[in-house]
Amino acid sequence: MKLKSTLLLILFIIISNISAQSKVKNSGYLSIHGGAYTVLSENYDKYYERKFGTIFGLSLGVPVSSRINLFAKLSYFENESIPTSDLTNDKTKTSVLKQLLFNSGIQYKILNASRVNLYLQTGLTAAIIDEERKDEIGAFTYEIEGNGNFGIFAGGIIEINLWNSPVSILGEFNYVYSWSPLLEYDETFKAINFVVGLRYYLAR
Repeated sequence: MKLKSTLLLILFIIISNISAQSKVKNSGYLSIHGGAYTVLSENYDKYYERKFGTIFGLSLGVPVSSRINLFAKLSYFENESIPTSDLTNDKTKTSVLKQLLFNSGIQYKILNASRVNLYLQTGLTAAIIDEERKDEIGAFTYEIEGNGNFGIFAGGIIEINLWNSPVSILGEFNYVYSWSPLLEYDETFKAINFVVGLRYYLAR
C-alpha cells in the first residue's frame, strides 16, 4: 500500500510538471549567464591589449503579459592585460578594469513557438567601475575606485525550451551606450556583449 501511494505521488508530480509547462512562458524566471564583453570605446585598446573580457551574472524576470517581461540583471566584468601604448608616459605595465553592471528593462517576445522563443529587449544600464594601472614593480600609476557609469542598452535573446522541464537555454546579445566616459580620454562609453545561459521558470 505504501509503494502504491508513493507511485501515485510520483505520477501526480510528473503530471503536474507537464501541465505547468503549458503556462511556463507566463511565469517569472531566474537565470544565470556567462560570456564575452567587448569594449568599443576609442581609447580602450591603448590601455588594454584586447578589447574583450569575460562577463557572468544572474537575472530575474517578471511577466506583465504573455509577451512582455520586466527584468533586472546583475553582471560582473573584468579585464586584465598589458597596455599597447602609453598615453600618459606613466610607465604602466599592467591595466585592470572591473565593472559591476546592473541592467533593468523590458523584454518583448516577437516569436512565441513551442520550443523556440525570440525576444527584443531594451532598458537602462548602470555600472560601478574600478580601474587600476601598475608599473613593473606593482606600484599604482593610476587608480579610480567606485566610478559611476550610466547609459542605455538594446539587444535580443534566443531561447530554447528543454522538453517539458522548467529549464531553457538561451543566447543573448546586447549593445551598450553611455554618455559617461569610461577612460579619462574618452567622451562616451560603448560596448557589446554576448552571453549564453540557463533560465529556470518559477512554479506558479
